[in-house]
Amino acid sequence: MVWPPSSGMIARPWSRGGRDCSYPHAVRGMGDRQGLVSCAMQPLGAGSLAIVCVTTLNKMHTEIAIAALEAGKHVRCEKPMALTLDEARQLQAAARRSGCRTIVGYNDLANPIYQHAKKLVHEGAIGRPVHFRGFVHEDYQADPETAWTWRAIRADAGLGALGDLGCHLVSLMQGLMGPVATVVADTDTVHKTRAVEGSAERRPVENEDIASALIRFESGRTGLFSTSRSAWGRKSRIGWEVHGTAGMICFEQERMNELQIYQNTADKAMDGFRTILAGPAHPPYGSFCPAPGHQLGFNDLKTIEAWNFLKAIAGGGHA
Repeated sequence: MVWPPSSGMIARPWSRGGRDCSYPHAVRGMGDRQGLVSCAMQPLGAGSLAIVCVTTLNKMHTEIAIAALEAGKHVRCEKPMALTLDEARQLQAAARRSGCRTIVGYNDLANPIYQHAKKLVHEGAIGRPVHFRGFVHEDYQADPETAWTWRAIRADAGLGALGDLGCHLVSLMQGLMGPVATVVADTDTVHKTRAVEGSAERRPVENEDIASALIRFESGRTGLFSTSRSAWGRKSRIGWEVHGTAGMICFEQERMNELQIYQNTADKAMDGFRTILAGPAHPPYGSFCPAPGHQLGFNDLKTIEAWNFLKAIAGGGHA
C-alpha cells in the first residue's frame, strides 16, 4: 500500500522484469523472496510517493522497510517489524538515519478506552500499580486438521503465537506498566505437524502455539503473561488487569468499548466494579459518533492509527 493514492500505484497490476507483481500472482509465488521483494520495491522511486505501508510476508518486512526509509519514505510496518533482534536494530538505525516517521501496526493502542485506562492508571485512580495479568487467545490454530502454511516456518514467520498475537499484549502492557526488566518463560507447540493442503504430506510446525511468562517490570512490579493460538472458542480475546493499591482496572477486547474499574471506597454497600462505556469523552471517539455506547470497531482503530501517523508526519511528533 502506498500514499498518496493514485491509479498508477493502487489496485493496478504491475510487472517487473517480466514478473507479474499483482497480488494473486505474488501470493502463489510467495516462496520466491527475491522476486516478491523486487515487486515491492518497484514504486519506491516515485517522487509523489510519501508513505509506504509494509504488509507483506513477515520475512520481508525489514528489507522492504529499510529500502523505503533509504528512499526517503515514511513507513508504516505491520508487526513483526523484524524476525530477529539484529534485524530490528538494523531497521531502528535506518529509521534514525532517514529522519522519516515510522510506526508499527499495534492498532490496539489506538483504542480510546485503552488510552483512557492508561490515563487513569498514570493519574493514580487505582493507587499505585502493583501487578499486571494479561492474555491474548485465539483459536485459528486450535484444530489439528488446519492446513500447514508459511506461518509454521521460522524462516518465513519468525515466532508463532508470540509474534502474531502476544506482541499486541506486550505493547499494551508496557503502556500501562512500563518497560519489562526480566521474564521467566515457557512455550509449547500443541500440534507438532500439519497436513499440506491437497496432499498426504505432513510438515513440522517450527514455532510456538502457546507461550507464557512470569514478568518483572523495571518498576519492580510483577506480571503474568499468556498467549495462545490454540484456545478453542476464543476469537479476539485480548484481556488484561492492572491491580493497584486502591483498586483495579480490567479490559476484554471482545467487549472493546468497555472498561471495568474497581475503586476501594468507605461505602461497602456500593462495593463492586463499575463499567465505563466509550463515548465522546474519550477522544477521538467523538469523531466517529456523537453518542456514547454506540461502539467503535477494529477498522475504526486502524483509522485512528493512520490519523495519528499522519499527524506525526505533519507535525514532527510521535505517532
